[in-house]
Amino acid sequence: MNEPKRHHFLPVFYLKNWCNEESGKLVEFSTPFMNEIKPRRVHPKGTGYIDKLYAIEGISGELSYAVEKNFLSPVDNKAATACQALLSGGPVHPQDRRAWAHFIMTLLLRAPREINIIKDILRNLESGTVSGLMNFVIRHAPKEFHSEAGQAFEELKKSAVSRSIEHIIEIMSNEDIVEKIVGMDWDVIDLSTSTHELLTSDRPVMVERGEQTGGETAISLPLSPKKLFVAVTNRLLIRQLKSQNAKNISQAVNTEIIENADKLAYGSSDRQLTFIKNRFGKRKRASVIEENLNKALKISEDLGTYLSSIDDNSMREKFLLAAKTYKDKKESGKHEFRN
Repeated sequence: MNEPKRHHFLPVFYLKNWCNEESGKLVEFSTPFMNEIKPRRVHPKGTGYIDKLYAIEGISGELSYAVEKNFLSPVDNKAATACQALLSGGPVHPQDRRAWAHFIMTLLLRAPREINIIKDILRNLESGTVSGLMNFVIRHAPKEFHSEAGQAFEELKKSAVSRSIEHIIEIMSNEDIVEKIVGMDWDVIDLSTSTHELLTSDRPVMVERGEQTGGETAISLPLSPKKLFVAVTNRLLIRQLKSQNAKNISQAVNTEIIENADKLAYGSSDRQLTFIKNRFGKRKRASVIEENLNKALKISEDLGTYLSSIDDNSMREKFLLAAKTYKDKKESGKHEFRN
């Protein structure tokens, strides 16, 4: 079976909105050599991906591609329908609204930077923590049980690797966040009168919450060169945005998108090449999601280290008592062992 090798962190349906109708291509901006921005025309299938990005080390075969094939592909398929509804200006049905909210949630987490942090967290929790527990048991349990304990923990490690796939999907489909996005006020801002087309990048979702929004939350995402998706917790923010000049909105959005780009940016043409060169990745800031992931990574690292360093005499005595009870029951023909 041919499994998907190209794992798109920017789905094809989304990038198609910047494609030239005749060529079917959009312009990709990247820094392949010496940090110099280079534009090139590409098909949306040929960009916005990394080979085996969502594959988990230690897993082979179909399970390794479960995140891309069984989770992200269905999410993207439903979001493609929702995107067309948003662009058309027609009503967005409840199922499309939920699909789009789910898609935004995945965009916040599926980029290479976030995925690599998630993988590090899972490796620490599943492997480092298991190793820490094994070291803890080995130090405190009688030597006669070391071999059996070692075998048990090796099996636990193998199953932990497989569970990593489930954990990534759970993180990307956080229902609490999806529900909050669904419940926000939505709008699509038409910027057709602006002389500057909207750009997008490998970090296309902008989340603002602070002084600029009066403590409210605002999520925005370029949908196409002329349309901007906005979701807010207070409708007043949309009215304030619509009161601004379209050119000013486009410039502000493009500045945020390009300054926060990681490796790639996109446009329908290369007319804004100078603008992109002057701003590409100049003010990268960690998203709220990335900040929380880094905190979780530090906790997972500390947990494994802590477990490996524990030396507890009272725990050692409990292990000895449990081992004696097990041995006595085994000798008497009773194979059931309870803690």
